[in-house]
Amino acid sequence: MDPVATKLERDGTAAPLYDTRTEKGTLDIFGGPWPAGGFYTTVEFIQQNPLP
Repeated sequence: MDPVATKLERDGTAAPLYDTRTEKGTLDIFGGPWPAGGFYTTVEFIQQNPLP
């Protein structure tokens, strides 16, 4: 998800609920490695912010 996740966090646009970009983060959350990620949003946000 990087560099998008880092940019959104630095811009103050988003804040991670759980940071699984690191091995420590995946160990803390899942108890082991978990090589995946994702973004969650609402339909309203997508409709109000279409891709260019």
